[in-house]
This record gives sequence, structure tokens and C-alpha cells, in this order.
Amino acid sequence: MLYKKISGILYCGLGLILAAGCQRTVAGFRSIQLAVSSQMVMADGGSRDTLYARLPGNADSAKSIVLFRTATGVFANGKDTISVLADRTDIPQGKKTAYAVWTSSLRAGLDTVWASTETSPSVTDETTFQLVTSLADSIHVDASAFAVPDSFGGEITITASLFNTNGGKVSMGTAVQFSDAYDVVARTPVNGSFRATNALSDSNSQVSTIYNPGIPDSAALAAAKSFIWLYATLINPASSQKPVVDSVRIYVTH
Repeated sequence: MLYKKISGILYCGLGLILAAGCQRTVAGFRSIQLAVSSQMVMADGGSRDTLYARLPGNADSAKSIVLFRTATGVFANGKDTISVLADRTDIPQGKKTAYAVWTSSLRAGLDTVWASTETSPSVTDETTFQLVTSLADSIHVDASAFAVPDSFGGEITITASLFNTNGGKVSMGTAVQFSDAYDVVARTPVNGSFRATNALSDSNSQVSTIYNPGIPDSAALAAAKSFIWLYATLINPASSQKPVVDSVRIYVTH
């Protein structure tokens, strides 16, 4: 069987296939055609797409189980694979169709999904779609403790949680910068130590780092009544019209 793409249209041998996938056929009726409901999905860990695997209408019911697989994201069972019986005959008429709901990951870029028959030999079709970057619009900072000693080994964990415009998660790799200050007006730096001043968001839409205040300036710390501020700032926010920053206040003990 010959597969090629001409001017954006997928051809299988001499036949034209307009769906997202390309029908593969071996050994008589054993064929499968995969399509997705949308070619672009947000990489926010919550957006969904529906996959359709179509078999010939005369496919043996005992051989009508389809195995869906995904490079990223999960199916309704919380895994990256799911087996579904092709028992729908109305989407479209004359075909046996298995469908599965897929949920996106936080990894932006191209994603590949596969649908395979559970026959011997197995027949597989695949297609790709674009996972669009979920941009950060807001940020919230928490600390593992709200007091830290100004001595060797005095450390706390600072975690910034990132959210898009809908309050959902953002794509992995969103950059955040951490800083410290004695006050919120002049933002005079404490010059404490962050394990990572610049860090990227993880699969939980969060960025974490370890902070040690070192030995703060005694006069500045006294003026601040022993409190300092720790800041997390989005380096590339969704809206370029305003800085996106949050802070948490920490008490420094002696």
C-alpha cells in the first residue's frame, strides 16, 4: 500500500482519504482509520479531544476491539493506552466505530496518537495534532515555612503555582524568576541564596526552589522588623501589558 501526502491531502494508493488518518488494509476486511475531532488542543492538562477509530461494517465483533495509544496525555482510565470495543455504527453509517476521550498533557508541541486492531496481524493507523502552549496569566507563591533562621542550613522551599487566563494549568517550561527584598516599595535586595533563581514549570504547573537568607544586613533587617519578602515573577506572561508577580513574607529568626 502506498501512502503519500500531496498539497496537504492524504492519499492511500490511488484512493483519496479526507480524514485525519489514512485507512490501512490487510487480509481482507482488517482495516482501520483513525480521526480526531480537533487538530489543535491546549496543552493545559485538562483540554480534551475525541479519537475515532473506524472499522469496516462487516468486521467480526470478536475482532472489533481497538487499542488506542498516545505519546502524551491520558485516556479516561488515567493511562496512556485504552482498549475500546467498536460498537458504534452511526458515526458514520456503515462503519463500526470505537471512540475514546483523550486529555491533554502540559507538554506543548506535536502529539501522536495511534489506533490498532487486536487482530493477528495487528493493523495500526496514526495521526498527529498540535498541542498549543497554555500561557501563564497569574501566579501564587507559597512557602514551606513562614520563619527561617539566618544561620547555616536555614532553608525553606518556595513554590510558585501558575495559572492561565481560565484558571487552568500552564504548559511545562514556563519560566519564573525568584528574588528577595527587605520591603515592597524600594525592594532593596536581601541577597539571600536561591538554589535556582530562574526555573521552569513542571508537570504540576508549579516552579519550586530552595531559599536561604544567608546573613542579612542587621540594620536593614531591624528596619523591616525581621521580615523579608520573597518574590516570584513570570518572565514571559500571557499579557505583556503588566508584570505578573506574587510574593510571600517570611520572618527571619536569629
